[in-house]
Amino acid sequence: MKKYSPAFVFFALFALGSGALLYLVSANPQAPAEPESGAVFPELRFVLPAAQYYPVITDTLWQAFDSARNFLGLAFRVSPRGYKGAVPVLVGVDSAGMIIGVRISKMELRETPGLGMKVADSSFIARLIGRAAGELNLIGDGGEIDAVSGATVSSRAVCGGIRNGFDKYSSCMIHPDEKNRVLPGAWNYAPVIRDTLWVAYCGSDTAGIVFRGFAMGYLDTIKFMVGVDRRGKIAGVEITSSHETEGIGERIREKEFLNKFKDTIPDVISGATMSSRPLIGAIQHYLERFKGYYRE
Repeated sequence: MKKYSPAFVFFALFALGSGALLYLVSANPQAPAEPESGAVFPELRFVLPAAQYYPVITDTLWQAFDSARNFLGLAFRVSPRGYKGAVPVLVGVDSAGMIIGVRISKMELRETPGLGMKVADSSFIARLIGRAAGELNLIGDGGEIDAVSGATVSSRAVCGGIRNGFDKYSSCMIHPDEKNRVLPGAWNYAPVIRDTLWVAYCGSDTAGIVFRGFAMGYLDTIKFMVGVDRRGKIAGVEITSSHETEGIGERIREKEFLNKFKDTIPDVISGATMSSRPLIGAIQHYLERFKGYYRE
């Protein structure tokens, strides 16, 4: 059997460990617990106004949120190669992937004065605002952006840097989720039981749980979704499918009835006992079953 030197074994283990760490970082782009305000990095507010910025990659990529913890978009840095050197670009894109802010530092830019340096001017940056970050190209490359006259290389670098950066980081976009309708304020959901139970997170803090369930109604199966906050209080209930008697059993869909779950377990609906009682009982059953998954 072939023998390896101790040095070879050490470096092999080091390489494997480094690879595993890189995989974990790329596979879990979750925001850390401590947010950064616009006061920490004022340039972030310039390209993407927000109440809080959660760093995904230190000094490179941030998720932005408003004061109600709604996802606003991403801010990221890229440094594409220009005519003379790296072009430092800070970009803000909204939740739809549209560019809402770009900043190029003239202090760090090393392009040709009077030519490539003009990519940092507001007149060029204005051409990028409102464009889809993932589709940014010069007219000469099949896109819609006019290059700075005499500075095609620098202009192309900016467009390509933003486009490639968005392509690289778009997996960190947080898209609207139907589960937010029953548990507002949660950002991410970790599945516990496939298509049935999720633990919800706000940053890296547990926000509560969301679960799907069903009950046998008067005419057919009633399917529902429930959000429970970390205190164990119901945050929302939604009927996702029901085929009960119109005007009677279907009253279980009424907001007035469903909102009562937020305060207490409601009484049955008068005249719709055979639909509302199974629903109430099923929700109580699932609450008891899953109570160990949320934390105070």
